[in-house]
Amino acid sequence: MREILIDWLMEVAEEYKLVSDTVYLTVSYIDRFLSSHSINRDKLQLLGVSCMLIASKYEEITPPRADDFCYMTDNCYTKEEHEDLQVEFLSCYIAELCLLDYEFVQFLPSVVASAALFFSRFMIKQHRHPWSKALECYSGYEPSELEECVLAIHGLYLRRNLSSGLTQKYLQHKIFIDSKVFYAPQHEDNLQVDFLSCYIAELCLLDYEFVQFLPSVVASAAFFFSRFIIEQHKHPWSKALECCTGYKPSELEECVLAIHSLYLRRNLSSAVTQKYLKPRFKAVAALSAPSEVPQRYFETAHE
Repeated sequence: MREILIDWLMEVAEEYKLVSDTVYLTVSYIDRFLSSHSINRDKLQLLGVSCMLIASKYEEITPPRADDFCYMTDNCYTKEEHEDLQVEFLSCYIAELCLLDYEFVQFLPSVVASAALFFSRFMIKQHRHPWSKALECYSGYEPSELEECVLAIHGLYLRRNLSSGLTQKYLQHKIFIDSKVFYAPQHEDNLQVDFLSCYIAELCLLDYEFVQFLPSVVASAAFFFSRFIIEQHKHPWSKALECCTGYKPSELEECVLAIHSLYLRRNLSSAVTQKYLKPRFKAVAALSAPSEVPQRYFETAHE
């Protein structure tokens, strides 16, 4: 189901011309949410479009509106349902953000949790009052009892450190370092390697097996495998690439072999493959891979 969902989201991203970073961030949000929440199968699509809506607000100059995402799902879900899921995501982030600041030790955990929800609803649903009688009954707190904590959260949110580990956790999506650092000078204009690397990295998003690898490992292994396909007579790695990425060929071996297996059995009718069969991507999805990757390529990189 995850593979079907992500493949469909890639089709949506292509339709709305969303940048690749939006897709990576969307998948990161989906996996993080599913790792700590159980969700009914019939709500998976809602989860996917809600994650994409949040991701597009970070990455797109003109992100799609909630109404657009309702249209994408044939109006199976309402705008209200999309916003509710966004609130849940933001609440988790704010609650974890409060753990970093000693000021919040003075508040009961239930107050912090309720105030985080209050502030999240205020940010996502600014046209409405962020609290209700139902929430008051459920949490046991009136808005006035949350005021001090909500204002503290507001102050914390405005001055939050965007480079902190926590914030980067919620923003983690740059699976590719700026592409130029992957290229030795003689390969700078090799768009085929670039496009094939992007295709392989997006293929990896579809397969849950790759969640075990660090994003930087997947990115490096995708670039390794792309160079192997296009320049099979050369060692796909070098000392310069080892220095840029921080990985030796032997450290990429497991991920490269997993990519090789995935590439050989890839679904040619999937949205991501159809995307990279287009001329503007030099039809890199049509390239075939050898039946095996020589073991010698996982030995010491060449100069």
